[in-house]
Amino acid sequence: MITEGDVIVAQLPQADGGAKSRPVLLLKELPGFGDFLVCGISSQLQQAINGWDLPIPFGQGFIKGPNLERPGDLIPA
Repeated sequence: MITEGDVIVAQLPQADGGAKSRPVLLLKELPGFGDFLVCGISSQLQQAINGWDLPIPFGQGFIKGPNLERPGDLIPA
């Protein structure tokens, strides 16, 4: 069972219309259908957006640091 605070791999939409397996942090389970609000995690530090992305100075589990959290993604249960 997955819970808030877990880091998992999920299919995230890409700019080209496809989807890619990427690590995400589960922020909050939304009521009703078991969907989660998530932050994508990226090691592409050069693509950081000031005032939006949050730096992660260390790795956790299968994630090797440093990384970025990108808020605002939504994945279905």
